[in-house]
Amino acid sequence: CYLFRAPIACCALCRAVVEEALKETWDRRFPGKLNPDSFTFGELVEHLAKVRVLPEAVPKLCNDVKDLGDRALHRDPIINSEDALQSLVATQQILKILFVSPPDSDNVRSASTRSC
Repeated sequence: CYLFRAPIACCALCRAVVEEALKETWDRRFPGKLNPDSFTFGELVEHLAKVRVLPEAVPKLCNDVKDLGDRALHRDPIINSEDALQSLVATQQILKILFVSPPDSDNVRSASTRSC
């Protein structure tokens, strides 16, 4: 979406990807417990942060992606390519932390402070 200059679609898709990644993380961490579909995106972030499944800076990255995705899904006309890039970079960082690398402060940088 980003490469085809569709920032609204990019932000919406990033939000969906991160939400699904959080649900998979919940299922891996708490198999057979509450269904993660019963939580909102924000509740998932809050619960996973509370039990320290998410490293300290990840909830902010998740909420940034959520906010941009919500703006995109509710037709905020101000979503632009910079927002899409911020969402894409944050999503990449979140996925890397959740599925590839162990939590490490070097892996967690705020997407809003990362240079383009």
